Amino acid sequence: ARWGITANRITTARSTLVVPTLALFSQGYTLAPASLVVINVTFDYVDGAVARWEQEQRRKGAQLPDEDPLSPGVLLSAQAARTRATWGAYYDAIADKAFAIPVWMCCFQAFPDAPLLQAALLSHVAIEGYSCFVRTKAFFREPSPYSWVHAAGSGAAISGADGAVAAVAQGSGPPAPPPPPPPTTSDVAAGPKADQQAAAQPAQAAPLSSSVVAGIVGKTKQFLAMLGTAMIMVPMTHTVGSALVCVSVPLALASVLQKSRSTTVYTEIPAEEALAAGTLELLEQSRGLGSKLVVGARRRTGQSSESYAAALAALRLHPSVDYVLPSEHLPPPGARAEPAFLQRFGLDIVAVPSSDTFEAVDIAPADWKAGRIVPVRLSVSRAATSGSAPPAA
Repeated sequence: ARWGITANRITTARSTLVVPTLALFSQGYTLAPASLVVINVTFDYVDGAVARWEQEQRRKGAQLPDEDPLSPGVLLSAQAARTRATWGAYYDAIADKAFAIPVWMCCFQAFPDAPLLQAALLSHVAIEGYSCFVRTKAFFREPSPYSWVHAAGSGAAISGADGAVAAVAQGSGPPAPPPPPPPTTSDVAAGPKADQQAAAQPAQAAPLSSSVVAGIVGKTKQFLAMLGTAMIMVPMTHTVGSALVCVSVPLALASVLQKSRSTTVYTEIPAEEALAAGTLELLEQSRGLGSKLVVGARRRTGQSSESYAAALAALRLHPSVDYVLPSEHLPPPGARAEPAFLQRFGLDIVAVPSSDTFEAVDIAPADWKAGRIVPVRLSVSRAATSGSAPPAA
C-alpha cells in the first residue's frame, strides 16, 4: 500500500488481461494467450495474500489508499463497515468470473470437434454464472462477519469465516460447534483453579466450517479449470488441458452448492431490549451464520401490550431479521435447542451470546455437541446497554 498497490488494484489489473487474451487467441496465437491465463490465475493468489495483509492493517486502524478517508470523530455504521470488510472478497470473485467466462466461450467456439470439452466449458459457464448470482445476493443481503468461541475455559477462540472474510464465505452454513461441553455448576464454583487447569490443557482444533470448505474447493476448482484452459490453447498440451477442465466441473458444482446451502438460524431476545446496542449486534452476528434469521421475542412479566407490540414492530423492521416469533410460541429458555422446537419451525441452529455459554442450565452438552447451539461473541453487553438485567433461564 505504500506504493499505492492494493488487492483491489491487482484484481482490476489482472482482470483486464481478458481483452488481450481473447484478441490473441482469436488471431491464432497459442502460447501468448495461454501465458496470460496463467498470469491471471497466479496473481489471483497474489491479491489474496495482499488482501490478508490489508485486513491486518485495518485492524490496526490504518487507512488504505483505495478507501475514502474518514474525518476525525466519524464512526462507520455496521453496514458501511461490512461493505469495507467484504467488498474485496466479492470483487475478487466477480473479477475471476469476468475473466473466465469470456475465455471459456471463446474456447468453446475454437474447438467445435471436441463435444466433451465443449460440454465441460458450457458447464463451467453455467455454474460460474449462478455462482455470480449467489455471491451478489450474499454481498448485498448478509450482515457483517461473526466470531465463534469455544466452550468456557477451553482457552481458544475461533474466528468466523469473514473474520478472514470468507467469506466468507458469506452465506454458507455454520461451522460445527467446538467439541468441549459447557461448564457445569461445579466448574463455575471451582473458580480460578479450574480456569488454570483448563488453560493448561491444549485446545482442541475446531473442524473446518462449510464456508471454509467451500473456499478450499473453490480455489482448487479455479486453479484446475484455469490451468486446463491455458493448456487447451496449446496443441501440445491440449489433451491434458481438456482432462483438467472436465475434472474441475464436479468441483465447481460442489463449490457453488456449498455457497448456496440454506441455513435457518434462531436466536432469542427479551422483547424490552429489542433496541439495545447489544441486541442489535446479536441480530447482526446471528444473521451471518446462515441464510435466514428467526428471532424469538420473549415478553417479560409485567410488560405492557403497547411496549411489547412496539418491540415486535422494531424487530420486524430490522434488515437482518426474516421472521419474528411472539412469546406465546417460545419454549422455556432451557429448551430453545430442543429438536421438537427446531423441527416445528424449520430451524437449523440456535445462536446464543457467548456469555450464555456459562449458564449450564440453559445449554445441554448434547445440544452443544450435536451442533444445535452456536455461541457468538459480542463486543457490547446487552444488559449494559439496555439498563436491565439479563433474562432468567
